Amino acid sequence: MKTKDSPSYLPDLLFIKLPALIAKDLLPEDADGNVSLDLSHWRLNGYLFHEWLHYVHNTSTLNGLYAFASMISMWANFRHKLDHRGQSVVGNVLTDYAAASVKRTHLYRRDAARRERNMGSVLRNPDARVTVVSVAEQTEVLPAALPGHEPEPVTVIVGAAQTLPDQLAVSFEVGTVEIIEGVAFLLEEKLLMTQGLLAQNVRTAPYKLLQLVARHMVDDIPDELVVAAGITALQTADPALALMRMLREMPSMPPAARMAWLEASAKASLCDYEPLIADVIQKTAVLFPVEEPMGIAVKELLDLISSKMVLRRHVPFFELTALKELKAAACEDHRADLLEMMLAEYSCPRILAERERAEDTIGKDRIYGFGWPSMSEASLFGAQMLHGALHYLSLHLNDEGFVATDQMTAGGERKRCPFYDACEYDLRRTQPTLCAHRPWDSLAVPTDPREACWYRAGVRATRPPQHDLDELR
Repeated sequence: MKTKDSPSYLPDLLFIKLPALIAKDLLPEDADGNVSLDLSHWRLNGYLFHEWLHYVHNTSTLNGLYAFASMISMWANFRHKLDHRGQSVVGNVLTDYAAASVKRTHLYRRDAARRERNMGSVLRNPDARVTVVSVAEQTEVLPAALPGHEPEPVTVIVGAAQTLPDQLAVSFEVGTVEIIEGVAFLLEEKLLMTQGLLAQNVRTAPYKLLQLVARHMVDDIPDELVVAAGITALQTADPALALMRMLREMPSMPPAARMAWLEASAKASLCDYEPLIADVIQKTAVLFPVEEPMGIAVKELLDLISSKMVLRRHVPFFELTALKELKAAACEDHRADLLEMMLAEYSCPRILAERERAEDTIGKDRIYGFGWPSMSEASLFGAQMLHGALHYLSLHLNDEGFVATDQMTAGGERKRCPFYDACEYDLRRTQPTLCAHRPWDSLAVPTDPREACWYRAGVRATRPPQHDLDELR
């Protein structure tokens, strides 16, 4: 069950957060402050593995590519709302099409791609047990559309269930988030089972709904097929609809033929979308024509996504293959070595490791870049810049698009620099109040660009190109 002490993954930022109780054993420090990755604690490995899987699916599926590219597209439009101070102003007006694109993208992400459903449900209680009674598709229409386009439909799986043992009726929904979480839960469970462990305190929503729906529709479906169906669904433009179609078709085929059919379906989907994938990657890359740290980080990430989607066309469910190798390992130490190799081979995002130190301590937490496969200092700085830039962008979003900086309604905690507890730059030492409440104002502090903090550099890079700034002055 997720709490403030649970690890988490920020999909828009490709960033894992590990609370201190987990980080101190997974990422121990020696007397000199050097850090190593210790994978001898299998319960903790499961926590890290679950969040890492979100990153893997973020960087190897059509759904993940769309998510990343849409954020970069919004960033490219947001640039033209900023003035030379790096602040969004009312006078800078986007074109009608750009404004509609921002609104549509934001609402799609909020209401479909990033929306966790069943938030007030009894199914979020770890002790809740249910049996599914029925499932069906429901079409929702996005509240915003691009000029000249019809409103876009999005499929949601709606279900009815009964609680056990009291048989109370309860409804539920399965969208993209529930598919993503369901796949990660089942794979985490498989990792733990290689050591004879079981996942603990797992809520039905969002983690078990994928499995429950699949078992309701396909008798005796093994978890490997549920995982494969979930991953295949994420290689389509409408994951919930694709999932339902696969689950409806499976009962009509021999059980022994189902995995091969899913592999063929995943490969076919990726082949069908190959021109679109290449186009999205190319259009995202050209938004960064200058070789600077943030652009380098974005292009390296796009290269990673491209390579992993090529891998998917050959090995659609490589997670299952890797876990079989782990299970076959002769001993626990060998499994730990194989797990570390898996993290390195498929790459790992930046990890924020919280540390048990007094609040407001400079450098209380640490950020590590294990990279893809090895992250340079320039790449890490660029990734941090992008993180800061996208955080700044998100503060300006509302249902109508971008607001002016002086009209932002985000609360105090949201405005705080996301690196506040891990930063050791001079600005954090000399102006902590600015960093805690208005980190974008760091751009007004005279600073050598070569010594600028991550957030300042991200806001600076988000300002429009110089010729646009000249016109605004």
